[in-house]
Amino acid sequence: MKKMSEKTKWQPTILSSFLLFIVSAVGLNAQENSLADQIEEGFLSGVESRETASRNQVNALESEEGVLYVDRMKRYRMNALGGRNSVYVRAPSGATFDKGNYGRGDNKTLRIRFSKKAYDGPYGQGGWCGFYTILKNRRLFSKNDGFLDASKYNYITFWVKSESGEESENFCLGVADKMWSLIDDSMKTEPIGNYLPEGRLTNEWQLAVIPLSDVFIDWSLVNSLAICFEGDLFEDGEGGGTIYIDDIAFRVEEPDPRERTASGMESVSQAESSDNP
Repeated sequence: MKKMSEKTKWQPTILSSFLLFIVSAVGLNAQENSLADQIEEGFLSGVESRETASRNQVNALESEEGVLYVDRMKRYRMNALGGRNSVYVRAPSGATFDKGNYGRGDNKTLRIRFSKKAYDGPYGQGGWCGFYTILKNRRLFSKNDGFLDASKYNYITFWVKSESGEESENFCLGVADKMWSLIDDSMKTEPIGNYLPEGRLTNEWQLAVIPLSDVFIDWSLVNSLAICFEGDLFEDGEGGGTIYIDDIAFRVEEPDPRERTASGMESVSQAESSDNP
């Protein structure tokens, strides 16, 4: 029998490896497309009043006129735009999050438990911690390089309360546009109390209303939002506790001041009922 050369013996192996690589690449691409389709379908199903909207209109979808909800906390690690959300931490500070029924009727809300330290860690400042949600999505906003164009809106709003109402529970909102995202950071607002009816966090639900004009970024290229537990928000640079957040949205119009607390909303609802027997 003619002896097979070393070159001939290797040829089937090389061909098999090449075919296996092609099959694997095709399979991986199919998985990625399937995931992208699931994300897009999840976003469209979350927009309750326009379920039949075309994909070409997805960057203009609003579940209420002039209101774009970016997270109603219906999914654990994904917001309404299909972007991931989670905590960011650097020891010795820490944070965890979950979404469940925490006092807003049947609505799921976000719960963040955090501990911001003042010493040790990077630069001796106790590390850092917070929560982020990504708004960039190339499938939804392909004409804008994936970034959310929020320039038509004037406010960011969300419902918020703390566990205890103590000063140790405090945060600010961070917003990152395209440029800020390149350095994994964000432009910060004033402390959240500046945007609440009571002037501070309490253990009752309040609607935070933050004018976009308070944050100098490119609002046509929004990458992400973040709940930031910055050291300078706390006495001696250290704080901790639990906060709850629900219904993060962009709005064109400023909400009615009477409807920025749970009790205020109830009063308005009762007044409207009595006017329309």
